[in-house]
Parts: sequence; C-alpha cells; structure tokens
Amino acid sequence: NEPCYECGLPIQTQRVGGRNAFYCSNCQH
Repeated sequence: NEPCYECGLPIQTQRVGGRNAFYCSNCQH
C-alpha cells in the first residue's frame, strides 16, 4: 500500500459497496 501523502502512514484499503475505498487511518482523507 502507498503511504499517505500528508502524514506518511500506510493507506488502508476497505471494500465498500463492491468497490475499494482508500483512506488514511490517521487524517481520514
């Protein structure tokens, strides 16, 4: 997974409604 461009933490991947949603668990973008 790619790191967050704002805080550098790993981006999380979650299946939402049949598609992948990417979000940072730290800054929630």
